[in-house]
Amino acid sequence: MNTILCFVRNGLVVSIIVTAMVQSVLPNAEVVASPDGNVRATVTVQPCAGVNNTIAPASFSVQFRDQDVIANSPFSLEFRGGAPLTNPCAILSISRQTINETWQRYYGKRKLVKNHYNELAVHLHETVGPGRRFTLVVRAYDDGVAFRYVLPESWGRFELAAENTVFCFHGDATAWAADFGGFKSPQEAEFRQIRLSQLNKQGLRLSVAGKAR
Repeated sequence: MNTILCFVRNGLVVSIIVTAMVQSVLPNAEVVASPDGNVRATVTVQPCAGVNNTIAPASFSVQFRDQDVIANSPFSLEFRGGAPLTNPCAILSISRQTINETWQRYYGKRKLVKNHYNELAVHLHETVGPGRRFTLVVRAYDDGVAFRYVLPESWGRFELAAENTVFCFHGDATAWAADFGGFKSPQEAEFRQIRLSQLNKQGLRLSVAGKAR
């Protein structure tokens, strides 16, 4: 059994350490791979443990060259004055696309930027409660993974109170973190070498060293 450290996307450390379980692609899981095939992201639509004893409707994991980079980690949103996005969900449909384009910018180190990725869009709806529909969009690049939530206009007006997306890492990995002292800063600071278990502040930007298992 391997130790997993979990961190919430908003910068708060989740004060739990859980044991790893063998992962497999389930019938309710969808995978998207990078154009070169080295990076894979898996979205699993199945209730799982979320933040503060809540239940998350779906989770994700990331692999690089068949090695786990991000262990199974829950998606979750909270709304002020509204029901959190924690109800069980079902897949309505799946859509995929590949983008391979180049665009020009007027600042930075490179004039031409290559934008090449494979995209997976998982269209979901709550099976209980409000019955809201939303989409998880995941893009796999040769050098990383990006994701976003798409909340349709049919939801009407709402106020997002918290994004409780979690990132779970295998083991107490080495990281290089810049302490900005919060989210309002010039975003410039020295990146110091620490262990993931030493993270205890908001507003940190970090790089994590992966390790083959």
